[in-house]
Amino acid sequence: MVDVMPFAQALYDVAHASDKDVLVSDQLQILSEIWSANVELVQVLKHPKVKRAHKDALLQTMISNDVDDIVVRFVRVLNQHDAAAYIPQIYSAYIRCFNEAHRIEWVDVESATALTSQ
Repeated sequence: MVDVMPFAQALYDVAHASDKDVLVSDQLQILSEIWSANVELVQVLKHPKVKRAHKDALLQTMISNDVDDIVVRFVRVLNQHDAAAYIPQIYSAYIRCFNEAHRIEWVDVESATALTSQ
């Protein structure tokens, strides 16, 4: 297993510095869903006999022109580090970075009475 947190943190830092942390999060979520739904894609990206150049061409074909350049370059860097198969895990780590930076914490609340929006 690849340690994905350094990749996620680096992506968050670049996205945040460009004021695109929400956009990158949304686009990374879409890619994560695509990866999660395509077992064959992940197998190809993990396969050691498939050349990086072929994987890079596949990734460029898959990613639309609507995807921000930060995300496109990030996915290509992941490919160079043999980590492009781990987009879903990187997305989860990215969300942890995002939540920490924005001081967002998930909590469970138990109340004796119903809670209102106020």
